[in-house]
Amino acid sequence: FVYNGSASGVSATPTWSAESNQVNAHFGASVAGAGKVNSDNYADIVIGAPNYTNGHTNEGRIFAYYGSASGPSTSASFITEVNQPGAYLGSAVAGAGDVNKDGYDDIIVGAPGYDNGQVDEGRAYVYYGTATGLNPAAGIIVESDQTSANMGVAVAGRGYFDGDRYGDVIVGADLYDDAQVDEGRAIVYRTPKQTPGVTVTPTTGLQTPEKNGYATFTMVLDSPPASDVTIESFSGDTSEGVLSAGVMVTFNATNWNIPQAVTVASVDDSIDDGDVVYQIHSLARSA
Repeated sequence: FVYNGSASGVSATPTWSAESNQVNAHFGASVAGAGKVNSDNYADIVIGAPNYTNGHTNEGRIFAYYGSASGPSTSASFITEVNQPGAYLGSAVAGAGDVNKDGYDDIIVGAPGYDNGQVDEGRAYVYYGTATGLNPAAGIIVESDQTSANMGVAVAGRGYFDGDRYGDVIVGADLYDDAQVDEGRAIVYRTPKQTPGVTVTPTTGLQTPEKNGYATFTMVLDSPPASDVTIESFSGDTSEGVLSAGVMVTFNATNWNIPQAVTVASVDDSIDDGDVVYQIHSLARSA
């Protein structure tokens, strides 16, 4: 249920509600404001249903509902599962703040029954926001690496614990053993600062023939950009190889990690000059 706030306080009547429509799904066992996970500037919500079954008993499910001028969407805008029986994904959910500082809020969710090398070690997942909403591929996954630690039973975020403006998160593992059995542990994960950069592949060894030939290289950003990044490439020796005038590659929050191809065409200069080394230069034109 969503209860709207007002100058006189929180409404006594809910303005929105949702259900899982599945017996014993425990939809609503965890709920949280997700922040603004897309570019529409409306606040969004995330809800867990840890006993949801869809091919795997009690695997759990996460539902996110994006906000709008009229309130949260009537159907889930984002759904994800772990596809493992007894994982109980959604036992805990929270807004994580802007973990990767790309301008969109992210979420963190727990699956305390997840197995991966250790039974019931538990897991927590961070899903990044983008211009169009939550990325279905988890951006960060952490585990306890201890049997029955129950990691992910509690999660929280939306803080800058070290003041670097990158959102950090905390994950609880209430059955973790160290000096005492089931003493529990809370773990803070500080998001490292992202170093702006671009990876070019390959950086050497490309060859273009004397004529009618091509060579291709790719470039990809090393971290999500806060705004669109446009990179222009040009030849250092147009008598040997050329690119189309104004070759531009643009990266944004959704395609920053997808390699983009740039093609160099050979030039027939009618001179038998053998192999000539030349360079392709790339410059950021906007960011």
